[in-house]
Amino acid sequence: MNARLVTEVTSLWFILDVVVPLSIAVWVLVDVQLSQRRQRQRMQLRLAGKWDELDAHYQRALRSHRLILPFLMRKYVIPGNLEAGYAAFLHQRGRFESALEFTDRAIALARKPRWRLKSLFGMQPSTKTLPAALNLRVLTLTSLGRYDEARATAAELRTMLPSGHRKNSADCLTELQSGNLDQALNLAYETLSHNIQDGIARLVASGAYSLRGDFSPAANILYYEPGDVTEHYSPADLAIALKDRQSVKFIALQRQYAATIHEPIRLLTLADVYIEQGTFDDATRALDAAEKLLGPNPVIRCSYHRRRALCAAASGDTQRAEQHLREARSILQQHPTRSTQWETHMAAGRCHLALQAIEKATAEFQSALGHVLHPIEKHVTNYWLGRAAEAARHRADAIRHYQNAVADGIETRMRQEATEALARLKDLSGQ
Repeated sequence: MNARLVTEVTSLWFILDVVVPLSIAVWVLVDVQLSQRRQRQRMQLRLAGKWDELDAHYQRALRSHRLILPFLMRKYVIPGNLEAGYAAFLHQRGRFESALEFTDRAIALARKPRWRLKSLFGMQPSTKTLPAALNLRVLTLTSLGRYDEARATAAELRTMLPSGHRKNSADCLTELQSGNLDQALNLAYETLSHNIQDGIARLVASGAYSLRGDFSPAANILYYEPGDVTEHYSPADLAIALKDRQSVKFIALQRQYAATIHEPIRLLTLADVYIEQGTFDDATRALDAAEKLLGPNPVIRCSYHRRRALCAAASGDTQRAEQHLREARSILQQHPTRSTQWETHMAAGRCHLALQAIEKATAEFQSALGHVLHPIEKHVTNYWLGRAAEAARHRADAIRHYQNAVADGIETRMRQEATEALARLKDLSGQ
């Protein structure tokens, strides 16, 4: 009897102290490996430009509760992180209403961290998701033209940061799109004073300078080294990640993806500055450098072809200009967004105007006007409609469009040129 009792107790001890912990350890290990594999798959789909598959991958991950450890991490340690990632992806695809929905979900989850996990496992809930999601909300609301809501969210975000410290940069884009160029520059430089490598702030500052006709600072601010992906890791997390082979592979994929985004965008924006300045040889050199780095991102590729078309038209090469416009339109047909539609019509109109195809230019600018959302877009479109009408000797139309560009009060070089054109055209009307 005693021997049987000892055997049962020993067996129970073996199950509780050996079998159960070992099973849990194996389970956790499998969960971690599957979670890492999912992360790598998402990044590989980005690199391959398989956007529909990536969308489906995100949706499966959002529905899945099968992996216990990742589910607990999402629920207690990084609540809202996956939702924010999906929202950023939707924003990149131009699906702004859906992006806002998932951004708000991420914010709601991040506002309610579950502190129970700390007492159980000693893990501190992340404090990074909420600021990132709020910044994404500012960006998304700006893309929807809901500027007051964007500013309110930006103000809330500032209250969360230490006094005098600023990490968010989306609100400078809000002011740029609204036509508040001085405020956009102030906010951009405020961001750069805390994070010298902030890409959005530099792009916004360059855009504001270029619109004002200050081309040297517009170009100079784009000469910088983008930050490495490892800067998003804390020193402790990075040290742990670098000891794990799978994590090292994931960091390498992140770097590879970032290389197809940040540097091409910098070079394309630099080309923009040179195009506006009229130094097309410099623009061509920037585009040549960007071409070698292009990935599958359709927005970036469409942007590249638009700028190539403008350079070709400036040199009188109608065939190459049309070829690049066809490429841009083909990409746009597969990945239509409002902003790229406006930008493509504007580029086509400017190409036709440079090639003296005035009627085609006017038609493209009119089509662009149908896709206008932001005040700065309307301002630019009215200016170019005025240019086209003046070239066609349609004096009344030119005066009307130039007056619209002046009346909005946005202080750009185009407003100054429109003012000068109005004086010229009115003098001619009086003769």
